Amino acid sequence: MLVSVVICTYNRSDLLAKVIKSLVCQTFDRAKYEIIIVDNNSSDNTHDVVKSFADQENLRYVFEPTQGLSHARNTGLKEAVGDYVSYFDDDCIIPDRWLEKAAISIEKLQPAAFGGPTLPEYFTPKPAWFKDSYHAHNLGDEPKNLSYEHGELLHGNNMSFNRQALEAVGGFNTELGMSGDKIAYGEDIVIQKLIRKLGAEYQIFYDPELYIYDVVRPEKMQIMWVARQRLISGRYSQIVLPDNPNKFELSRSIRIPLRVIFRSAALVWSCGASAIWRDRTHYPHVENYLYERSFEHLHALGRVYEEIIATSRY
Repeated sequence: MLVSVVICTYNRSDLLAKVIKSLVCQTFDRAKYEIIIVDNNSSDNTHDVVKSFADQENLRYVFEPTQGLSHARNTGLKEAVGDYVSYFDDDCIIPDRWLEKAAISIEKLQPAAFGGPTLPEYFTPKPAWFKDSYHAHNLGDEPKNLSYEHGELLHGNNMSFNRQALEAVGGFNTELGMSGDKIAYGEDIVIQKLIRKLGAEYQIFYDPELYIYDVVRPEKMQIMWVARQRLISGRYSQIVLPDNPNKFELSRSIRIPLRVIFRSAALVWSCGASAIWRDRTHYPHVENYLYERSFEHLHALGRVYEEIIATSRY
């Protein structure tokens, strides 16, 4: 068995059938890959959706009662028998030659981890202001080994790992990542950092041919959801990237971070106000200005907030 494909899912039975269908229709030899659906304590008809594919001999259903994406991913790792474990989200669609192309990369390079771009897919009408680039992850048009120093990381919904390397670092950190309806991040970043620490020979490879499609759910095209996501992602970037050169350095006095918070809050407010007089050529909609200019300060606020929380524990 070359690849174990793991799909961790929670209450998305309406989308789950689409990703399963895209995986059972792969051009790759079915004897060389398996599909493991890890049901992370769903309350919808997820089990029934998986049962509808009962004729697929290389498909397995596993139930993980402990809530949390990292718990589910670790369960998938324990169940996997492939040399490599590929993780996709339950709202993705995998092109039919993905595994065939992945096998070529594995055979030539035997990377510790690999992945590719994420492209947006829409099942509902998108707002006029929403750009495809807002929901895309692309590290270039050339295959390459990723550089951590340059901030290059695989996206969490399209990443594959050598199973032995994953086991060597103990799997995913269960304190990080989505949990039920709670938005949380970071488990995908930490696992890549740990694998790199195994040695210089543990390379993480990016191949633009290994692209997938990620369904943009309606809530992700609402500007308030984006604002909340930016704030939360800022908090988790502070947790998992403490060596981030752009982070805020706090002194022992709480007055410095408070000034930073007030400055960032003022920037958010002023950017929101200036959206009225924005350059409409570059920002045709108010939401474009907020997304591309104002919300970077929400990310900064999240980082500062999390560092203050961490400092207060000592």
